[in-house]
Amino acid sequence: MTRNRRFGLSGLAILLYQIGSVAFSVHFGYAYSRNHKVIPRAVLPLPDFHVSAADALHILYVFCIAHAAVFALLAFRCGANRFDEARRFTTEFLGMLVAFTFSSLYVYLATDISYDPQMMAATGVLLSAIFFATYALFRPRNLRPRRVGVPGAFVEGALGTLGRLFTPAGLLILAFFFTPLVMGKLFYSNRQFADMITHLRVVLSARADSDWVLVNAFGSQKFRQPMLAKQAPGGSGDLYVLEREGRLLRVPYPKGGEPTVLLDIHDKVGPAEIENGTLGFALHPEFGKAGAPHANDVYVYYTAVKDKTQINHLSRFDLGAGSPEAASNSEQSLLALEREASGFHNGGSVEFGPDGYLYVAFGEGLRIPKFKEPGEVLRGAILRIDVNETPGTTHPPAEPPKNGSAGHYTIPNDNPFVGQPGIREEYWALGLRNPYRFTFDPQTKLLWAGDVGSTVWEEVNVVEKGRNYQYPFIEGREKTDVPPPAQIFGEQRGPIYTYEHNAYDRAIIGGFVYRGGQWADLQGKYVFADNYSGKISVMPAVTTEVDKVDVITRANQFAQRGVSSLTQLGDGTVLVTVLGEAGNAAGEVMKLARGAEAVAVAKAEAAANAQTAETPYSAAATASLFTTNCARCHGEGGKGDGPDAAKLPVKLPDFTDPAFHAARSDEALTTVITQGGAAVGRSAMMPPWSMVLQPAEMKHMVRYLRELGGRAAGAKQP
Repeated sequence: MTRNRRFGLSGLAILLYQIGSVAFSVHFGYAYSRNHKVIPRAVLPLPDFHVSAADALHILYVFCIAHAAVFALLAFRCGANRFDEARRFTTEFLGMLVAFTFSSLYVYLATDISYDPQMMAATGVLLSAIFFATYALFRPRNLRPRRVGVPGAFVEGALGTLGRLFTPAGLLILAFFFTPLVMGKLFYSNRQFADMITHLRVVLSARADSDWVLVNAFGSQKFRQPMLAKQAPGGSGDLYVLEREGRLLRVPYPKGGEPTVLLDIHDKVGPAEIENGTLGFALHPEFGKAGAPHANDVYVYYTAVKDKTQINHLSRFDLGAGSPEAASNSEQSLLALEREASGFHNGGSVEFGPDGYLYVAFGEGLRIPKFKEPGEVLRGAILRIDVNETPGTTHPPAEPPKNGSAGHYTIPNDNPFVGQPGIREEYWALGLRNPYRFTFDPQTKLLWAGDVGSTVWEEVNVVEKGRNYQYPFIEGREKTDVPPPAQIFGEQRGPIYTYEHNAYDRAIIGGFVYRGGQWADLQGKYVFADNYSGKISVMPAVTTEVDKVDVITRANQFAQRGVSSLTQLGDGTVLVTVLGEAGNAAGEVMKLARGAEAVAVAKAEAAANAQTAETPYSAAATASLFTTNCARCHGEGGKGDGPDAAKLPVKLPDFTDPAFHAARSDEALTTVITQGGAAVGRSAMMPPWSMVLQPAEMKHMVRYLRELGGRAAGAKQP
């Protein structure tokens, strides 16, 4: 006979015990699944999924909330659970299955956390075992006359649960419980279903309560891969827009209109592929001041690629020379540095600091095999130089870097490594991988940088004089396989904020600390983006570690077509440049807006973009698409020898190997490209590209891969 039990303190204790069991099971499931497989590969071949510690904590929170709600509801309807009655225990166990499934589906559909079936399986097995073991320990107290011990109670609980599962309600719960497994199977086997789930995850994981959007700052005006947009010093007047291929434009602001070409160095830049091109620029603080010595000076950082060699240039140009060609011919080289020809990790930003000196971001790729040390080359760092060559407080470099030339600048006497052997004096801070974008906070004067990471971590750093940000021996806040050097230059410091890669977040674009008057709720916050996912995020602009950021909106394009810079104008407007497709005027200078009108504009633009006609196949265009998006891992020639290949936990395929193509159909290649490696039971480090590339482009990519292997797309396997 069922006893009517009040909840009371003992009921509360049982509820807390159940929630604690859930928390422990999630924690154990996470720890165990990092090194062990619960689901044998022979039963269900699954790829490896990377779940960060922060994501595991989020999962734990979701599971505890869902289970607490279900357990509390059952206690309210059925009385307190004591784990000593068969029917009550079975009800509680079925409730646990419902809560477990709700939690799993929420993580799977409504977040961008990598869903790891192995972790879920380990969690479920342990939680079930805890429930049955607890019942087996408590149940014999009601069975003493029958002398049934713990084993008997365990069997009774199992049989009772099975019996309840084969009732109509039990069968519904069982079907619901298997929903995530069925969805996972469909995700691996059905491309349309996987595309639907991918789109759903992106939509559901965005902030539902945010009314921020990005709209074209000039109506419908487009640019050829805009890299950066900024105003002249003083923060007023027209915009200066840098295009990746080598043009610097002046655009009327705010109304837009026909741009004026001020500089065109496309012939110097050469192919703007991979991470190459015209990367950054800075107008001299005297720019626009009549009669000032540097009234027309702009400093441009660009890569020059020719005949499989690459030289990175920091140069001064005179925009008052009279024409774009004359401005190009006015080039005065400050640094010309030979580097390995991979095209990756160039850095990018060029900014004048509050002190009037020029700060330059160089990535760790600026090296050649013969010279890599900080006393030989300039790489993986922020540099600080004086382009005014001020006598008395600065001095010329003793010699050029080993991999290039230097001139037309001096080194401030108070640079942190002046006079220190083993390191060049231009360094302001080092230990960075690819500090692509940085800016100065006008209020605190601190330098904020986004450091693009390798295969796992992205960082936000406050870069200070003489600090070492620990790459390559520490990335994010974790040690790598690279041992620290014998001598570490500078005081070590970790990032302010760091996040791990998931399916979409994998390339940070540093932004700025908002100090404008247009958006009060952004005041004093650091605004930044992720190039791959298109997310625009904000976080407190503090110098202590930050664990949480807020995503306020997304760009309309992703990955190598996505966000390239963020800027605050003098009137408080926030600009975001979006690259668009290479080779076409498909990029935009966008601005942050909010409200119903902005939403309407954004929807209209999205509808217009969706109607873009399919372009015919071009081997050259698809090769450019491949090198831009894929060569970092797969190598420019598709042989699996990209600069990040050795850092991945799996061996990459050789697309030029006929055996690779003989073993795979066009449909299989398309599935991997659109859905990612997880779709075919391979590494989840291969992301899905359905949110980045157009359907025609993915079809073209399959054809291009076939051509690398000497086979035509659609050819039958032998």
